[in-house]
Amino acid sequence: MDIKKRLYRYSDLKLEHEQLKERIDSLREQLTSIRSQTFDDVVACSGSSDKIGDMISTLSNLETLYIRKSNELMKEIIFIERLINQLESRDRILMRKKYIECKTWETVCVEMNYSYRGIQKIHSKILQSLRNSA
Repeated sequence: MDIKKRLYRYSDLKLEHEQLKERIDSLREQLTSIRSQTFDDVVACSGSSDKIGDMISTLSNLETLYIRKSNELMKEIIFIERLINQLESRDRILMRKKYIECKTWETVCVEMNYSYRGIQKIHSKILQSLRNSA
């Protein structure tokens, strides 16, 4: 995948990773709740344990799926962070403002005190440098 496309995906990756973390936490709460109910239900009625066991298995499988996806997302986030970290200070600032903070080019220009054309030249050189190093 092109470096620029990977950079643009950063904010979506972070958002999806956060959502998965919340889902994993929610699943763990459900599993804990179901498991604690299971001990009470087993004593009262043995017929429902298969349904509960199936539910626990399904939730555990879903948790595993979410964890795998979360790990994939983190690998890509780390890759992007490492790309940016290898740059010079001014270039890191520019790339973080644009791709991590999701600022418009106009905002980046104002905050860094560059013209639009100047920022575009710097950005093009950075992308070329990243492509050559990847």
